[in-house]
Amino acid sequence: MKTLLSLAFVLISSLTMLANGPVNYSATVVDQYTFVLKLDEVINADIQVKIADQRGYILYEEQLAQHSIDYRKYDLRNLPSGNYVLLVEFDNQIKVQPILKTRASLVLDNNLAETVLMPSLNYDEGYMNANFFTEGAIAIGVKILDNEGNLVYAEDQQLDSPFHKRYDLTQLPAGNYSFRFQVNNGITKLNFREQVYVEDAALAAN
Repeated sequence: MKTLLSLAFVLISSLTMLANGPVNYSATVVDQYTFVLKLDEVINADIQVKIADQRGYILYEEQLAQHSIDYRKYDLRNLPSGNYVLLVEFDNQIKVQPILKTRASLVLDNNLAETVLMPSLNYDEGYMNANFFTEGAIAIGVKILDNEGNLVYAEDQQLDSPFHKRYDLTQLPAGNYSFRFQVNNGITKLNFREQVYVEDAALAAN
């Protein structure tokens, strides 16, 4: 019961932060290959800024221990022409914004930016509790791999409502496992993972 209550609290807290949102978010092109980022009123002093390609491969990242970003400048002149994604993580959510770089300029449209809540992954005594909230159609993928990278379990789903699932790992051999949760919102793929240790079932029962 304690685990279920904690998961509900995480989900409610995330929804509250999403509803309140930042006072101001913008990514504005200021010259040929440069944009500035502004973000105000973040609750937790922990902001991560990433630039990824369309496959989700991270090309640049930084972590800022602050409650806001005041027109921080990012220069993409060294990247080849193509489609990229700006990822700004704060308060258990991620701002996902497409970037188009051509030979002549950068194109960023704040109207195309989407907000994705980060999933809640909680491992408790042989069970992985996964919770994810979405307000629109989105694709998710779940994989469980053993310590040698062998696939133990996989599933893919199309969602248009909150996802809540409890995965039973108690029948797996004792050892380390990687629980991987992927979100595809149509702009890019977001990957989350949790490393867990599964105890021997007989020892866990004692």
